[in-house]
Amino acid sequence: MYGTFHIFYEEDLRDYLGNNEKKVRNKILNESEDYILNVNEDEYIEFLVDKFQINPLEFDFENIYGTEGKKDVPGKYLHNGFFHENKTYERSTIIYHIPFTGNKVLLKCKPDHWIMWVREVFIRGNYVCFEIVNFNNDYEEVKRESETEIRHMEDQNKNCYNQIQKHNQNLYNIIKSAFKSRKKSIISKNEGLNSLNIPIKKNNSSETYTIPSPKIKSKLKIKPKTEINKNTSKQDPTLDDSSYQKIIEIINDVGKSFEKYPHNYVEKSEEHLRDYILSGMQTRIEGSTTGETFNKKGKTDILLKHENENIFIAECKIWKGKQYYLDAITQLIGYLTWRDSKTAIILFVKNKNISSVLNNIEEYTPNHPNFVEYVNNENESWFNYIFHMDGDTGIKIKTTVLVIHIPQL
Repeated sequence: MYGTFHIFYEEDLRDYLGNNEKKVRNKILNESEDYILNVNEDEYIEFLVDKFQINPLEFDFENIYGTEGKKDVPGKYLHNGFFHENKTYERSTIIYHIPFTGNKVLLKCKPDHWIMWVREVFIRGNYVCFEIVNFNNDYEEVKRESETEIRHMEDQNKNCYNQIQKHNQNLYNIIKSAFKSRKKSIISKNEGLNSLNIPIKKNNSSETYTIPSPKIKSKLKIKPKTEINKNTSKQDPTLDDSSYQKIIEIINDVGKSFEKYPHNYVEKSEEHLRDYILSGMQTRIEGSTTGETFNKKGKTDILLKHENENIFIAECKIWKGKQYYLDAITQLIGYLTWRDSKTAIILFVKNKNISSVLNNIEEYTPNHPNFVEYVNNENESWFNYIFHMDGDTGIKIKTTVLVIHIPQL
């Protein structure tokens, strides 16, 4: 299978990726109905994304090495001196060995965007190898030819990489759609069977069974307590610490899915990332009997309301350095009334070096004029702080700074 072949040429990459999509769809179709109805949807989808993502090829062009060999070549290829066309002459060869990682099958796959270049190669272990004949004992010519071939190989692989990454980015939606379609079909069929009002037996079996209903993940029920507004003497709803903690945990869980599949989110804007967070909250937090709902304020805010009063507010920001971060705190505090004491800043960090950003947050936060104290860290990317209201140091604001890492690839 891996003798001599033409690299990035012999099969269409599009077909290979299309077959991968078929495999994941068939995987979902072949699961039992009970399994589809009862499995945790988010975890199952993430499992399949992990399983069916394609890892692009990576070449280590910094660690190429060569070996020397001998080869008989026809005289018609030799230009220096007189050589008979029908005779062969021994010439030295240089075999270039390029380390690589990834699926060997991809070496044969031709990308949609293809440069006009073909090269015969072979595989030795984890090395892609090609041979250059030193026809005229000219090592400078060998060097020029090898550099051209390596550059073309690198460019062609970039085309493959881009096509594979696009496939991987679409994989989540493909799997989610296929899963929901299968689940909906099963539920519809089961509802039809239930409407017959007779016991249903499994095929080839006398055993009867009850058609299962899908498990629904319980939502967080928020029941705000009330406190007397010292200015109006009316009771205002306020979020208890336990509910506040659980809300942040839910946001943190959504953030972990971002971090697990950063390619799905790294190109998204603040507003789009906010909407993903908002959607995750809506599926996990149940409204109160008074119609508690989520609303948007501006472009980046997340509000949780109870009886038309804000009980939780968050700002979503892409990390852009010290001043942008401190301005986000100022903006958040500017939105608050004296009763809005539970808040969060959600930072989407696209820098590859996350540790320096975490250190910067610890360093910069006390510089804000409304800073009161550092409380603790729930984990390395979850900071708890206390700030005070503008013009009133007696009104304390609990603020969680939550960092979500979605680095550029």
